[in-house]
Amino acid sequence: MKTFKENLEELGLLENDFLDSKEEFKKYLHAQVDEILKHRWIKSEKVGDDLGHKAEEEWIELFSREFRKLHWDKERKTFIP
Repeated sequence: MKTFKENLEELGLLENDFLDSKEEFKKYLHAQVDEILKHRWIKSEKVGDDLGHKAEEEWIELFSREFRKLHWDKERKTFIP
């Protein structure tokens, strides 16, 4: 599994000033957390028990890369929620 910094480098984000737009980045992070929690809830409901971090880690492994791609605005070089 890649580190956060490696993922940023892969997307070319360390070369840009995307962190200057903190509000968009915060909205992006909140949207990502919402998706992780939805995944955890759905998986937990299916088995009748709270799967906790296991379900959260599963979302990261299965969906985080695509989520980043979908929420990266190449023209503006920033994340969008």
